[in-house]
Amino acid sequence: MERVGWWYYMTQRPPAPGAQPKRGLLKYFEYENRLYVEAIGRFAWGSVVYDRPLTDEEIDDYELVPMPENQWENGGYKDEI
Repeated sequence: MERVGWWYYMTQRPPAPGAQPKRGLLKYFEYENRLYVEAIGRFAWGSVVYDRPLTDEEIDDYELVPMPENQWENGGYKDEI
């Protein structure tokens, strides 16, 4: 499968205007409820997908958590977005 995006979990707030970087945003997924994501050991409000890797500053500023590489088999591929 072809990787077409970089995925990040939103652990502090749901996706919304101004809640995540705009540049390169391909798609966002807002969960109905805050869900526990075992792969990162925390709860998340949703996830966002970008056409580029975010900078460390963007990740820190928006309090995002990158999807672990071992999760790419469950998401982050062309079929998903």
